[in-house]
Amino acid sequence: MTSTFNLKINNIIRISSSACHSAFCDAIDLGDTQLACYRQATNHISADGRIETTLITPQGKQRQHLWFNDVDLRDPKLSRLPDGRILLIAYARHTANDNKTLYGQSIFWVSQDGSSWSSPRYFGPKNWWLWRLTWHKGVAYGLAYNREKERVDLYTGHPLRTMDCIKQGALSKQKEGYGYPNESDIWFDKNHHMHVLLRRDADSYSSLQGKSAFPYTKWQWNDLNKYVGGPKVIANPFNPKESWVCGRGILKNKLKTCLWSLTNENTQLVHQLTLPSAGDNSYPGMFFKNGCLNIVYYSSHIDNQSRVYLATLK
Repeated sequence: MTSTFNLKINNIIRISSSACHSAFCDAIDLGDTQLACYRQATNHISADGRIETTLITPQGKQRQHLWFNDVDLRDPKLSRLPDGRILLIAYARHTANDNKTLYGQSIFWVSQDGSSWSSPRYFGPKNWWLWRLTWHKGVAYGLAYNREKERVDLYTGHPLRTMDCIKQGALSKQKEGYGYPNESDIWFDKNHHMHVLLRRDADSYSSLQGKSAFPYTKWQWNDLNKYVGGPKVIANPFNPKESWVCGRGILKNKLKTCLWSLTNENTQLVHQLTLPSAGDNSYPGMFFKNGCLNIVYYSSHIDNQSRVYLATLK
């Protein structure tokens, strides 16, 4: 299989502030500035997670912090609302004193330019993790997962108003036999077909690619035969028949932050590049700007400290 991938790592800088554990990232391009977000906490699973946003400007970095008492804010994600404002969503894990989860629910903030944020608002059902939102023709789409039920449900709408479930069990262990589907990313092709890359953490641990035509209630799934954690997908600007996938992969029995190409025709992941990474790592955000692919990810390859980095490929 051929690919037009020819990018190389040009530069990598650290963008997170000092913290015990900085991880679970996303990023978007705002034109003259770029915005990144990630969780900071004592460790990967501690109950004290807060969100740090970093606005990267020509003058330097501007940081904001979002947090609540007794709430672990996890896996923030960024997108643009149809009116141009910035939407930040996360999963709010409400905890007891023993770190036991009481319940979880999606939450959002809104910003004009990434330098300050609105008051938070909850949305979506409790205990269903709406992982990431993708906007298409002014409508938001996202897959929510529930570990105990081992299925993903497709939600659509507008988080500032309402998100409705339009397909219960877009994929489920009960129906398709694939165990524990969870994290995902959605993208659309020129024919308005919805595509999904879906992580799994059971049986073979292999990720799946799904495809559905409007109204997105009938799905076809293909086993990619590779593990991808925290997947992020963007279109290859040089080849409309190909996408780039970044996420946590397994190379020689070690977790690495990998970049793959994924063609629309034969739905095969082809490894293209491994970013400097080790230990606890990955969960990237990506955007393409001025001929460069920018990847924000976290890794513990320096001094075993989990930090967030911006890698520029050209």
